[in-house]
Amino acid sequence: MNYLDIDQVFAPESVTEVSMIHSIGYLTLWQARELFQKVRRVLKPGGKFILETPNQARAVEKIQSAGRNLFEHLEGVRAFHAFGVDQIERRENYHPYAFSWSEWHLSRELEEAGFGDVRV
Repeated sequence: MNYLDIDQVFAPESVTEVSMIHSIGYLTLWQARELFQKVRRVLKPGGKFILETPNQARAVEKIQSAGRNLFEHLEGVRAFHAFGVDQIERRENYHPYAFSWSEWHLSRELEEAGFGDVRV
């Protein structure tokens, strides 16, 4: 299912829970905003929207604290680009994230889309 179709596939207030694990980063900011609106419309009152994504601020901290340790540096960088270290070693192509999120920004976007009780 394409994320744009969620409100065409599900009736308003008909879904109990929507989970997106390491997938929101593949959407641009405007696509994510559109998705947040659609998810809010299909969720039942009291329904849950669960998101898991790399934390932009923590990734920057990791990069800055890595010094000249290549492994630690790449651990921070990969949060922005969605690759595994093994993919580099195998020279395997990967699909990088389109956008990265900090806790405060994601919370703000969800609140602006009408979600209440946003927890990080």
